[in-house]
Amino acid sequence: MHRIVTTAITGTITATALTAVAVATPSLADASGAGTRHSTLTLRLHPHGGGQLDLGAKGLSLGDEFFEHGTVTGDAQGHYLLSGSLIAMPHGSTPPQESQHFSLRLGHGTIEAVGQHAAVNRFTVAVIGGTGAWRGATGTLHIGHGRLEVDLTR
Repeated sequence: MHRIVTTAITGTITATALTAVAVATPSLADASGAGTRHSTLTLRLHPHGGGQLDLGAKGLSLGDEFFEHGTVTGDAQGHYLLSGSLIAMPHGSTPPQESQHFSLRLGHGTIEAVGQHAAVNRFTVAVIGGTGAWRGATGTLHIGHGRLEVDLTR
C-alpha cells in the first residue's frame, strides 16, 4: 500500500495504489425520526496519469496547478480525479498551502470532496456531496499514513 505524496519542490500530488476506507458508524435518528445512513466502502486507487501546470513564475509559485486521474477498484468500480492549485508559498518552516478537489466516479454515483490544507502527507478535506447512491453525502476525507479514509453520512 502506498500513500498520497505531496512534493513541496514541484507542488505535485501523486496517489499511488492508495486504499480508500469509508468508516461505518451506527445509524442515528434525526429530529424527524428518519434514520441517517452511514456507509463503509473500501477502495483502491490506481493512478493512470497526471501532471502539473507551471503557471506564473518559473518553478514552484502561486497558482501552479496539478492533477491526477486513475481507476478505482474494491467494493466499487470506477474512476477518480484529483486536482488542485498552490495557494500560499512556503516561508520558514511553514509548508506551502494548496486547494484541492477530489472526485470519485463510482458505478452508482459520485462522491465529491474539496478543501484547503498544507502541502503535507496527512490532511483532511470536506466531503461536500454526491450523486446517485451517494446523493446528499457529507463528511470528511482524511488522507495520511498510506490510506484514504472517508467518513460519510447520507
